[in-house]
Amino acid sequence: MPSHWSAAFGGAECQVSYITKKLLSYAEFDLTFLARRVNQSFEPNQYKIIQIQSCFKKLDRYAFLLGTKSLLESLNKIKPHVIYQRVACSYTGVAAWYAKKNNAKLIWHISHDMDVSPRTRDLGPRLKIADQKILEYGIRNATNIIAQTRTQSELLEKYYGRAADKVIKNFHPKPSEPIIKTSKLKVVWIANFKPAKQPELFVRLAKELSNKLDASFIMMGRIKSDNNYQKTLDDINETESLSYLGELEQCDVNNVLSSADLLVNTSVMEGFSNTFIQAWMREVPVVSLCVDPDDILETNRIGIKAGSYEKMCDAIIKLALDPELRAEMGRRGRQYALENHSLKNVEKIVELLR
Repeated sequence: MPSHWSAAFGGAECQVSYITKKLLSYAEFDLTFLARRVNQSFEPNQYKIIQIQSCFKKLDRYAFLLGTKSLLESLNKIKPHVIYQRVACSYTGVAAWYAKKNNAKLIWHISHDMDVSPRTRDLGPRLKIADQKILEYGIRNATNIIAQTRTQSELLEKYYGRAADKVIKNFHPKPSEPIIKTSKLKVVWIANFKPAKQPELFVRLAKELSNKLDASFIMMGRIKSDNNYQKTLDDINETESLSYLGELEQCDVNNVLSSADLLVNTSVMEGFSNTFIQAWMREVPVVSLCVDPDDILETNRIGIKAGSYEKMCDAIIKLALDPELRAEMGRRGRQYALENHSLKNVEKIVELLR
């Protein structure tokens, strides 16, 4: 993967941390984790971490292919029987090439709808174009492919002519913290600050709804040092009902969600948002601007896909003023998540690795 979860934590890293823990419970697996971003102070227990080195670090931000030599050297040293790779990049293609040459197996796990969607935007520098071409080789030559959703499997077949070997829903442990809802409405947004996540829309929403609802609005997530979100932070500080908690540990995110009433998602596109599952397990309905993986929100009546900013505001107001509807959606969400997104799903991945 590009990152070990100790160095950068996102949805893919979260899922792989659960997979790693499960694999370590079996004596049959000897596990080595390869990643470019590694927290040097992190000490793994029962497995090894090897950092993928770039041949030209100043150009790292353009592509992952600059780590090809280091990655291949590591694979040749480890001689793996099975490679599990997640997060689409040139690592996918390099791992596929190694697997074919050395009679190994590559399991590629789709982490985002964009992984299997055509790139209509300009990829920019030639290194990024090359990175994309190597990725596409990997998609076509992976031994097995896992999709998170039916939609991802359909995109894979449409654009790459192959079906996913398995569709495995993301997973989370059953909540251990108590679920306590207070009288004041709590509306939460969780994501790392990126253009596709559109954090500025939640800030705008908090400003506009503050005059209509007695509610507190909370944002959580990482802001990279090179992200230009100073104006967004200034707007957050100027909004009395809105607070930004920064990047939190998973346990702290879950503690906030356990007392939340609504989760708002403003992303343009996702894979399968971990925050949806975390919210549902804690009886929190989801109001989403654009994203509804496999129509789960609407079909199971555990949230609302708005489709526009105005309708998103209307949906929040509707649920805020109807506590019974909100509570019923929350109960259905918890039942759905426990039945469909438990850690039992990890076993389905283990079956492919064997």
